[in-house]
Amino acid sequence: MRSDSSTPKIQSMNVMKSSEKSFGILGFKIGSQDTKYNLKIEDKDKGSRNFLRLRKSSFEDLDLLKPAQDIPNAAINKFVTTDYNFDIQQSSVAGENFLGKSNIFDASFDVISEGNKIEQAFYSSVRLRKKWKLGTKEILKHVTKANIKAGAVIFDPNLFNSTTGMQFYTMKYQTIVYEKGIKKLLVMSHEELLKVLTLKSNLSEELRNSTYEKLSALSKGIINHIKKYKKLEEKGSQKNLKYLLNGVMKLDKVLTFSGMQNAFGKANVVLLPSINGFKSGDMSGYDTIRGNVLGKLSSQSPYGPIVNISQNTTFIDSEFLSSWLVRSFQ
Repeated sequence: MRSDSSTPKIQSMNVMKSSEKSFGILGFKIGSQDTKYNLKIEDKDKGSRNFLRLRKSSFEDLDLLKPAQDIPNAAINKFVTTDYNFDIQQSSVAGENFLGKSNIFDASFDVISEGNKIEQAFYSSVRLRKKWKLGTKEILKHVTKANIKAGAVIFDPNLFNSTTGMQFYTMKYQTIVYEKGIKKLLVMSHEELLKVLTLKSNLSEELRNSTYEKLSALSKGIINHIKKYKKLEEKGSQKNLKYLLNGVMKLDKVLTFSGMQNAFGKANVVLLPSINGFKSGDMSGYDTIRGNVLGKLSSQSPYGPIVNISQNTTFIDSEFLSSWLVRSFQ
């Protein structure tokens, strides 16, 4: 971090809007969170600038330790007059607890706001699959699914030949779409987008047998998001950004990596995959397996404007992460 007089200074940092929903029964829990953040920076060279981040997150947890702890405690509190509670030491992340697992999807959209204009638009999504313990057969199942979703070999199954399983397992892959790719979507017609969606090799496995009518409705829905974004942009409203985030995110969820390249341009999309965990029966112990990176990171702000500014100020990018994503990265 720079420490001279040219270092950008944080004027303000706040959560402009946040909403969270969750539902749980016994050890199963699902939830979602929508948040809008604002970071105002005073830069000696560029003056005052506003950095905005919109974030949409969702998770599914299975944590068998919670009911194993709650049920005995409920019985103790009902039948015994004591302050004693049955307490099991556990992580706040379900996928790190005994027989637990977690699936997290987190999408964010970063921009620099200059008056009514936005610059350096940047989309990123992170998919996390965490499990306390799993065997080689299940690892290979996850690897196969990830390769199918990417439409390419991002994880080599042969890398797991020497292990009988993994503990504290995390599969992560991050998808990045740069500003040029987002601008390409802004001028795309329904017919052009439908052409991308109707090519089976572009679609995720779940949608490959979809009818033309279903794919046409999906395309129209995304184009409607773009139209709403443009309409509000003309009025100078920053409420329009959520429509752009929704449009890009919907494509991210239904397209393979090659499909994303067709939609946003080959040079504008990057996929960063990795697997972490303790390998059973392997002398290497805890290991990080870097998957095959697809696409090329930009030489300027490769991880977006907010991460870029965090490298030159006291601001930490994780302050703009959803609460359960922060816990998952710790």
